[in-house]
Amino acid sequence: MNKSALYVKNILLYAGAFFLLVEWLLPLNEVTDTNQIQYFILFVAYCFLCLTFRLPFIVMTLGSILFILFSLHNLYFQGAFFLQTGFRDFWRFFSQMHKVSWSGI
Repeated sequence: MNKSALYVKNILLYAGAFFLLVEWLLPLNEVTDTNQIQYFILFVAYCFLCLTFRLPFIVMTLGSILFILFSLHNLYFQGAFFLQTGFRDFWRFFSQMHKVSWSGI
């Protein structure tokens, strides 16, 4: 099997796996109170694209971290993400994490 045929086969397998995973994620709106399912679907699509094009690990990791931070900011904070106040809000939020009584939750 030549290299291009193998590449097309891998893309079709990744696309099929992506659609199966999306079909599994869509009912989460009914089972839980997750109203923002598009962030999950976009993250899964990003991960599959990174795997399809075999991006370096550091690019995948940094992109994933940025996407997660951007998603959390859009869900729970106000204002622009890349402004200094957005980073200050994140720092304040994560610096308060150690003060929470996690065993009492």
